[in-house]
Amino acid sequence: MIITIITIIISLTITILACLYYWCSTPIINEYNSNIPGPKIVIISATHGNELAPHYAAVDYFNNHKISKGSVTLIIVNKCGILFNDRQQGIINPYNDINRKYGSGEKINNIIQKYINDATLVVDFHESIKYDQEGGLGNTIYYNNSYSDVENLINEINTTYKGPQWVSYKGYLPGALSWYCKKRDINYMLIETCKKDSYTRRQKITHTILKHIYYKYLT
Repeated sequence: MIITIITIIISLTITILACLYYWCSTPIINEYNSNIPGPKIVIISATHGNELAPHYAAVDYFNNHKISKGSVTLIIVNKCGILFNDRQQGIINPYNDINRKYGSGEKINNIIQKYINDATLVVDFHESIKYDQEGGLGNTIYYNNSYSDVENLINEINTTYKGPQWVSYKGYLPGALSWYCKKRDINYMLIETCKKDSYTRRQKITHTILKHIYYKYLT
């Protein structure tokens, strides 16, 4: 009897883990289409499952703002990371850094690449544990081509919010989405809020950034 129960528990555990592994291998894609020709904006959130303030802010923003031209694709990358509140994919794949696998043939990255190849602008939200001044990436925008957007955003954020200033850099990291977009000349911005700021402040800053993109490209 005991052996039977143990066998059932092991079988159920294996089945659940297999289902989770399959579920984790694809991102969530939310598409907002005006059905009027215009820019294609791709928003990337939750690449790391424990960087959630910009993620929930982006979901909230586009659920409450109807676009009048072009389209927005919101890609929620790391479902398992969100589930386990983990930077990678929790117990399912604890060493898989999705953010360094672009161009590698990984299934989840391939799906994302298909959505961004014809994008007007890709906006990639992350969160750092330290400010830029402390050796982290917090309160920075990295970009390749869209300097006018970046300059306007930096000025607006620093004018609106008191505290550590935001700065911008032009650059990329090998294997990251910034690298992939640079190789294909896709306009790209990496937004790094800082976890030293309050959750509410990080969400407000994200809303400010999305508001700028919304009114410039989608209305």
